[in-house]
Amino acid sequence: MALPMPAGATPFGLALSPDKRYLAVADNSTRAVVLADYHCAKYGCLTDLGGPYNYGPLSLTFLPDSRRLVIIIPGQVLLLVWDVVANALDRYVAVPNGLIPRAVCCDPRGGAVLVATDKALIAFTSEWEYVGVLKDIVNSEICSGAVSICPKTLRIAVSDMRRHQVHMIA
Repeated sequence: MALPMPAGATPFGLALSPDKRYLAVADNSTRAVVLADYHCAKYGCLTDLGGPYNYGPLSLTFLPDSRRLVIIIPGQVLLLVWDVVANALDRYVAVPNGLIPRAVCCDPRGGAVLVATDKALIAFTSEWEYVGVLKDIVNSEICSGAVSICPKTLRIAVSDMRRHQVHMIA
């Protein structure tokens, strides 16, 4: 099914919900998330993301329940968790030690939420308990990249857009 939707001038990230009902597009230029609902064949914008940010969303991922969307806003030391069904903020999640989140992804089996920050790759449980640092990042080697998880092996791939490399983390 094709559903035309405005994605803005600078779409920075895409997230498809695990149940394949929602497609979220992070639009940096309008500071919004465009959300398409393929069951209803309509779309809308999540424009009130809870604060006066200088930049729009950078990275996003759905949690396994397909209802909550984790959003990273550049320069903030927190994650926004948005309830797409209620179209409301579910919670803020503080990122410890002043780390600045750059990319986010979720274990597709419902486990950890992984966040690439300016200095480390960190993890939270699905209940938002901080697990800790999985890998220190020297000289901000992945601060401009995306994070992905292989569903079968749970190996983590992190892109470094400045060096045009992909790092595999066991």
